[in-house]
Amino acid sequence: AAAGARSPARGAAACPTLTAPGYTTQPPLSRLAAMTPAELACVEDFTVERRGVGSVCFPGPTDLRGLDLDRVLQIHPKYVDVYPEGTSKPPVGEGLNRHAVVRLLNVMPPNYPHQSKDDVAKMRKKLKRAVKRMGARLLSYENGVWEFKVDNFGHAQE
Repeated sequence: AAAGARSPARGAAACPTLTAPGYTTQPPLSRLAAMTPAELACVEDFTVERRGVGSVCFPGPTDLRGLDLDRVLQIHPKYVDVYPEGTSKPPVGEGLNRHAVVRLLNVMPPNYPHQSKDDVAKMRKKLKRAVKRMGARLLSYENGVWEFKVDNFGHAQE
């Protein structure tokens, strides 16, 4: 190879960005930065996690090229905000506006840690109603971990 020749361009410019403290991704950002734009266009089972708060997993291939994750995905206590107001939301099926599994931690009944079985049952019912309003499906609610599946983020997330 000629002096100064470079390997095919890696995805540094196309790599998603995430700088918010406490957030991590799977695969890790360091691995994403080493991918080509073509590889970034179909990252399998991409997950963003905020330590101690929750995570959002996008099963199957996801196009991560050029995403500013700090702007388009925020994980808060008890809710997520994907493409919050003021950001441009792509059509359903593109970017992160696609099916996902949301897992939120520390979603406790009001009387925690002294809740009764009845309190937990009421909380489960409340969460079931909340996911129905979102157009989502409750997967589980156990020990303060609320997991649900969304088809896309066209509905307001609660």
